[in-house]
Amino acid sequence: MNKYKLMMAAVVISCYAQAQNESDILRYSQQYNIGTARSQGVGGAFGAVGADYSSTYLNPAGLGLYRRNEFHLSAAVTGTLTTGSFLGNSLDESRTNFNIPSFGVVLSKVNSGLSGDADQGIINYNFSFGHNRTNHFQQNIFMEGYNTKSNLSQFFVEQSNGIPSNQISASGTEFEFYNMGWNAYLIDTANNNSTYYSPWFNGDNDYRVKQSQQITKRGAMDEYNFSGAINFDNILYLGVGLVFNELLQEYKSVFTESDPNNTVTTTTSDTAGNFYRSSYLHTDIKTAGQGIAGRFGFILRPIDFFRFGISVQTASRINMKDDYQYKVGSDIRWPNIGQMNIESPKGTYEYQLITPARYTASAMLIHPRLGFISVDADMVNYAKGRLSSANMGEFSDANARARDNFQEAYQLRVGAEFKIKDVYRFRAGYNLATSPYKNEIAGVSKDDLTRQGYSLGTGYNDGVYFIDLALVHTTYNEFYTPYQLNSGYSPTGKAAHTMINVAVTGGVRF
Repeated sequence: MNKYKLMMAAVVISCYAQAQNESDILRYSQQYNIGTARSQGVGGAFGAVGADYSSTYLNPAGLGLYRRNEFHLSAAVTGTLTTGSFLGNSLDESRTNFNIPSFGVVLSKVNSGLSGDADQGIINYNFSFGHNRTNHFQQNIFMEGYNTKSNLSQFFVEQSNGIPSNQISASGTEFEFYNMGWNAYLIDTANNNSTYYSPWFNGDNDYRVKQSQQITKRGAMDEYNFSGAINFDNILYLGVGLVFNELLQEYKSVFTESDPNNTVTTTTSDTAGNFYRSSYLHTDIKTAGQGIAGRFGFILRPIDFFRFGISVQTASRINMKDDYQYKVGSDIRWPNIGQMNIESPKGTYEYQLITPARYTASAMLIHPRLGFISVDADMVNYAKGRLSSANMGEFSDANARARDNFQEAYQLRVGAEFKIKDVYRFRAGYNLATSPYKNEIAGVSKDDLTRQGYSLGTGYNDGVYFIDLALVHTTYNEFYTPYQLNSGYSPTGKAAHTMINVAVTGGVRF
């Protein structure tokens, strides 16, 4: 497996990895409800509220509170401003995109008799089909600074040590980084043995190289669901859903290193000079996946002004496919070297990701003329996630690290909706997601790994037509290590994201 996936932006921590690894469990298991503008306006705290299409994501029992058919469509513009801090320097990048966070149809059947709608037993049962976007990958990140403690060539040295020199460029090693580092003349060996060094940095500890990393991410996680719910006595609501997951992420990283001030001095037995000019490592990975999961829950309304509910989303098995390519290059001012550009072939790798189950508890207080206050709490034990493939045991180390490093993480959502003159609504909400890591990792505190958001919303609903608008402000951090050294300084950059999401939902009930 060490010929696959070198560098991948994790949800929290990213560094050089020799394979699909435990960071993938976080990256594709974390979900942040986007849904309808009404749900977003109250911070996603809609699990016990019901009668909104976001119920299909939060708690399908909420569909049981519909008494009419509905069709809705949502649209959003999402902008992300990223401040990349690296080696004492900070730079801003931004990304804005249009997306469809949700659409769907709900069909409601109310039981009735000669005296009108039923008021006992099975009151109504409903079905729905539609789409929710559960996470998105839309970022531009740029980090740059001067490094005096390590360099990219050291990474290639560590990758190469132990490989016999007559095998380092053998057929079948085209994906190996030692192969590309060797063919780019960034490393060498003495006496044709299996120990390597960088001829350009060898013995030079007084340098100052300029390093930069440009990262672009595109794609999203979506679900398509079939859900149903039933209403017993207007007291107990039960719901189930079948969820089809789909994900796509395109990740490109360009890491470059240069010596614009001629600080790298190469000394040989017969000459000395500034021969090293630059080197680079490009990573291009496209990840696609399809999976299936189940969702079920209940809502209990013991009295008219109070509801509470529990829902569960089962583990999902997602079939994953990575298409990838790496490029390594150098500019060495040495006779017969010059500029070198080495490309790996285009590769494909297939594997499976099993996401952990998600548990949600919800409660709300409602006044028929004033509005409601609601709260949701999610729990996901990321230590339960795992990777698998046809090669048994291939991911045993990565899964062990997931069990050792990950923990239960929680997401709290609190929101309120206020009625104004019956047809107008005003909303506000807050959400907080805790760190999935047990302890500080790579010098990053757990507080740095939380995610929080604030939301405001408004809406109009005359009983037939409705339109809602929401504004959500979210902040969170990611950390990127462009190359990981076993012995030496591994530079780590911080990407501080501020995301503004403006969503609108329109629909009709009939």
